Amino acid sequence: MSETRIGIIMNGVTGRMGLNQHLVRSILAIRAEGGLALADGSRLMPDPILVGRSAAKLEQIAKAHGVLRWTTNLDAALANPNDAIYFDAQVTGMRVASVGGGSHFAEGASGLAASFAVSGKTTQYNSVQPYVLVEGKQNFYTASGVTLTPDAEIGYEYEAGTHGVVTTLTGADGTVFYTPHNDLDPSDALLSAGIAASKNNWSLFATYTAHVSGNWDTQIGEAGLRITF
Repeated sequence: MSETRIGIIMNGVTGRMGLNQHLVRSILAIRAEGGLALADGSRLMPDPILVGRSAAKLEQIAKAHGVLRWTTNLDAALANPNDAIYFDAQVTGMRVASVGGGSHFAEGASGLAASFAVSGKTTQYNSVQPYVLVEGKQNFYTASGVTLTPDAEIGYEYEAGTHGVVTTLTGADGTVFYTPHNDLDPSDALLSAGIAASKNNWSLFATYTAHVSGNWDTQIGEAGLRITF
């Protein structure tokens, strides 16, 4: 079985979304599965090079996840003809400026567009999430007139919708790509804890929420001030 390497320049992977969602759960997950299977039986193996402004952070991420290549020189990475794909996870306002206003892609742009043109049928996904949730909270009143309200939640959710949906894409040259969705555990436990302090027209609050499953988790922390006029 033959394998084709495809170099991917990944800019902005020191951020949370770029690291967790795009590098670890996407590109490295594909590598761990032996690459992307093509219709002719061969496999396409992504080979990322990590790009960012902090050499220390890039080196740490590369060592932690077994990535061999990283650089702080975006221009040099873009100039390498062996890395055909550019991915940018920076904040939106920095993306065009970081590649010289698009000048890196000006020459031969029509050829690039033709090379990466794909088509495919619409894929539908139905999501149904029944859940059970138990919540408890209690108000406590201080001598200064502040109301303290701790609360906690525990629950269970289940994704009863469509599973294992595969999207088929066909390139302009006839190459067929299969893009299966991640096989995530459909059930998860919900845990949440928080506290609020309020007096008159203001309220301070802080909450922590976690969805925990067998092969994934989501954690959210929130804090803020509410003022009622």
